[in-house]
Amino acid sequence: TGKKTGGKTKPEDVKAVRDYLPDLPLIVGSGVTPESLSEYFPKLGDAVIVGTSLKKDGKTESPIDPERVRQFSKNMEKCRKELEK
Repeated sequence: TGKKTGGKTKPEDVKAVRDYLPDLPLIVGSGVTPESLSEYFPKLGDAVIVGTSLKKDGKTESPIDPERVRQFSKNMEKCRKELEK
C-alpha cells in the first residue's frame, strides 16, 4: 500500500514483495489508477484495491466519476486478456 489513502504504491516495492513471497497472493492496496493499472496487474499483483482513483478528480471526498470507472473497467479487461495468454 502507499503512504496514504490514494497514495501511489511504488511498483518497485510491490516487486520486492513479489520476489520475496512468490507463491502468496499479493494485493496492491493503494494508488492504482485506471492509467497505472497495467503496471501492477497482472505482472506484479494478483489483485488491486481501488477507490479514490475512481472518484472525480481522484479526490477521496468526491463522488464516483462514471468515466473513470469505465476507463478502469476497460483497462482491467485488457489486463485480464494478458492472463489468458
